[in-house]
Formats: sequence, C-alpha cells, structure tokens
Amino acid sequence: MTENKPVLAVETSSDLCSVALITGNGGNYSLNIKGKHIHSEKLIPMIETVTSLAGTEIKSLSHIAVSMGPGSFTGLRIGLSAVKGLAEGAGVPICPVPTFEAFALYAVKHLNNGAE
Repeated sequence: MTENKPVLAVETSSDLCSVALITGNGGNYSLNIKGKHIHSEKLIPMIETVTSLAGTEIKSLSHIAVSMGPGSFTGLRIGLSAVKGLAEGAGVPICPVPTFEAFALYAVKHLNNGAE
C-alpha cells in the first residue's frame, strides 16, 4: 500500500455497519452503528462523515478495504456495491478482506497482548 495515503475500511457482514479511515499520519476515525436493515441508509453518510472528519477525499485514498464475507448476503452486497461505486468513480483500488481472517487477526493480537 502507498505510504502516507489514507485507507478507508468498510465492514457490513453483520448487523454492525462500520466505517474506519486510517490516515497516513497515524490518525484514526471510525463510526459504528448496530441495527438490522440499516446499511443501505447509513453507509454512505458514515463514509462522508469519516472522510470529512479526516479532511480527505475518496480520490486521495490509497485503497478501500471491504469485508468479503461470510456474513449477511444483503449487508455484504450493500457494502461491496457502495465500495465498488466509490472506487471506480475515484480510481482507487479495492482491497478485499475475508471476514473470518480479520476476526482471527484481531483475536490473535488481543490474546498475545495478555500473554506473558
């Protein structure tokens, strides 16, 4: 990935609709909303909010990471469609993230922090 360029991450595989933006200078912005059938209504405004807070635009991103499943078919379809539209429009590459691998990485990271 390109150094010093922000990365946007989108997670829609469950009831939790999540968007995060990591800037090239170490800043982190994220929003999470939990609820059934909210992804289609909330995802794009959430992306607009985190990019605005970070002072960046979609076209200046290094990549857009998106959950690929397994998970809710409708949630994944909404997330992938939104990311594909944004990425194609801005000329930004997509980074697919398998949901179980992301959860496993998170678990290992937290389990190792508690190990002596």
